[in-house]
Amino acid sequence: MERVQADLALQVLIYAARLTDGLSDHAARFGIKRDQLDRLRAIPFGELPEFVQCLRNNTIMIQFDPASLDSAFMSHQRRSAERELRDELIRAGASYPTMSELFGLDNPTFTSLRKQFDLPESIGRPKRPEEERQMEIWKAWQASGTDNPALRLLEMHRITGVEVRVIASLIKSWEDGADAPDLGKATDREQGKNVKNP
Repeated sequence: MERVQADLALQVLIYAARLTDGLSDHAARFGIKRDQLDRLRAIPFGELPEFVQCLRNNTIMIQFDPASLDSAFMSHQRRSAERELRDELIRAGASYPTMSELFGLDNPTFTSLRKQFDLPESIGRPKRPEEERQMEIWKAWQASGTDNPALRLLEMHRITGVEVRVIASLIKSWEDGADAPDLGKATDREQGKNVKNP
């Protein structure tokens, strides 16, 4: 038997031999009969490599479905991207309610991740920024080109430098009916500055 096939066969046989009685039916998925499984278990572990050499090359045949593999790669890529986004938001100061809503995190997982990133356990209540900073956040929020709320929050953090928990608190208050910043006043102020400092 070729080296690669022998290594694969050895690993499969070791797995099958170690199946407990309650899981022994799984050996049938490899085409191993119950009496053959009993005989396999009777072979000393150290003699299994020698037993493998007695097998024919076509004893074990495994073939992957390329379409299924491609689908698995895509799914793994999405999960990895979501995990990276989750971690970035936590590092950027996202609160537990926000992470629970966006990612379904429970409190122990959230606390564990903050500890993993060397962040303090308690983050306290977010303080409302000054009006000019609120206007900056509001303008960036309105100009955002993504509908993904998690990406949008992280984008706001990168633009303004404000912690995600503060941004999320502001957005929620505006969505709940609180008055958003008056961009007209902000524009008037900027124009006034330009007149004074041409």
